[in-house]
Amino acid sequence: MSTTTQKLAFKTKGKIYNYTVTRAPGDPAPAFSGSRGDVYVNTDSSVIWIHLGGHHGWKQADTSVSNRGIPDQAHPAPEVGKEYRLFNTEWVGRTLFYKGFWAGELASSKSRTMEVSPSVVTPSVTTTIAATDYELSTQDEDDDEPPPSPPPAKKRKLNTPEAEPVVVDIEPQPRQKVAHSANQFLLDLCLHDQWESSPSSLVESQLHKAKRIFDELLNLDHPIRWLPKEQPTISDTCIIVGPARKHPDGVAPTFRHLVDDLCQAGQNTSYVDSVTNLVEQGKVSIADIWVQQINFIEGESFPMGSRVLCPMDVPFSEKGLLQCRWRCPPFDKGNVDADVDMMGSDDSTSSSSAQQQISLHPTSSWTFPGTIMHPRTDGIACGTYTIHWRGTTLWIMWPATLENLQKLEPTFTSVPDIELTAKLIRTLEGPEMLFLTEEEDDEDRGDDSDSSEDDDSDEEERVPTEFAFYIRPNTIYCSLSFTESYQANICIRESGFIPELEDIMTWATDFLENRLINSTRVGHLEKAGFVQSFKETVEQWREIGKRFPTHQEEVEKIVGPAERVLERALQSRMIFPS
Repeated sequence: MSTTTQKLAFKTKGKIYNYTVTRAPGDPAPAFSGSRGDVYVNTDSSVIWIHLGGHHGWKQADTSVSNRGIPDQAHPAPEVGKEYRLFNTEWVGRTLFYKGFWAGELASSKSRTMEVSPSVVTPSVTTTIAATDYELSTQDEDDDEPPPSPPPAKKRKLNTPEAEPVVVDIEPQPRQKVAHSANQFLLDLCLHDQWESSPSSLVESQLHKAKRIFDELLNLDHPIRWLPKEQPTISDTCIIVGPARKHPDGVAPTFRHLVDDLCQAGQNTSYVDSVTNLVEQGKVSIADIWVQQINFIEGESFPMGSRVLCPMDVPFSEKGLLQCRWRCPPFDKGNVDADVDMMGSDDSTSSSSAQQQISLHPTSSWTFPGTIMHPRTDGIACGTYTIHWRGTTLWIMWPATLENLQKLEPTFTSVPDIELTAKLIRTLEGPEMLFLTEEEDDEDRGDDSDSSEDDDSDEEERVPTEFAFYIRPNTIYCSLSFTESYQANICIRESGFIPELEDIMTWATDFLENRLINSTRVGHLEKAGFVQSFKETVEQWREIGKRFPTHQEEVEKIVGPAERVLERALQSRMIFPS
């Protein structure tokens, strides 16, 4: 039996709810991602599953029906669950189930008024859809009391424009395969379909890049490690923490906090064009960001040549995300019970572990749909504590081995491009994958979809799942944002990273001395950028050695040779000609 996917949507109260109906053999695998409201049909057993959203994952749908013929399975979104029920495999407005509307009309219910784009991953299939728009004049009441029948003189009418059925022929496609059996989960993720059915598809210049990346992953002849979000995990690239720890007085992050930070930052914010991965050199107004966001909301396309600006390194402010009061869990291999808040200052109960580090100030990143961050690292010998709190983002990561860092060297001195990215995906060793989805923890906020009187929910009431993980020093990563996504970051250099420091500093010193200083292919600005980053790294690690005598000898042994090469680089006319 082939696997098919069908894109459907319904619109209520001015908001569009997209969902996917997947039909495939077997139950959904743990790695099979979905969004809240997605439907999955096991074609072997005919069991229907629905996705609850976020980390709640899939659950079997309730197929029972009330004595009045109304399905019991409500939509998992609290704001619409009262009104929309699961009929067969579609979400249908409850008012359609009242007498006079149960029979044939359901197949062409209000959920069909949205554009439908069925797609298939395996053999050819033909789908017939009656494209009919119904205008209903029914009362909206609770299930306990059905609406009264209208008087005979004013019978309920359907304004049904004449419309021919739309027949959509799907071209035969070759059956997708993975080059390595361990990567079978990639087929369950349906990354191509998710990208093309998300707002990312509005950015035309990114479509072929995303497809190329997904194809390269499918064609890898070595395994990709899937990183589960449900449990703490230690891997070669990162440490999965899970729910972010915060001070008892900390609040949940909101879009308002992010906007306050952006307004307070002014010109202290970097804006990156997510199409080119280059920092915008010209003046960027906050108004540019608002207009861009509205264009995405309204479904405006971004033609070839358009830029998609993303605010990066937005400092936390008192009115903004500092109010969340996040803490970095102890990283020193669990030996010391100490917390460090996101300002990098010691908590009142902290001990030596919190002091054995150099922390930069916390910042946030705001990426728009279609953002592709080509393979890169965050600084040199620097770890990053990240909290993802909104949106859907795919992380592909590789460990900071000497061989991998040498392969990454061209990215430090050239403009990112898809050909280099594809080559790195093929050749970098030890790939790992983390897929962070749009998550709202309804249980934590105590919502009851059947008891809610006011279905209107604003941004301030949405409680996201704040998912935390450490990116190890110099971990190489490539990320793709399927939707508008927000994350908080704090860069940390601390004693727990010393075992990983030696290989990284050995590589950086060798690269600077033997392949960068005297290179005639690399411009002065690119060389100077790497040298300045390396200089900051050496200074901060030396500061750790000075502050803590127990680590001074070990740090000096690693940093000393690097500092001597750095001094020669700072005096080189090949880097600083004047």
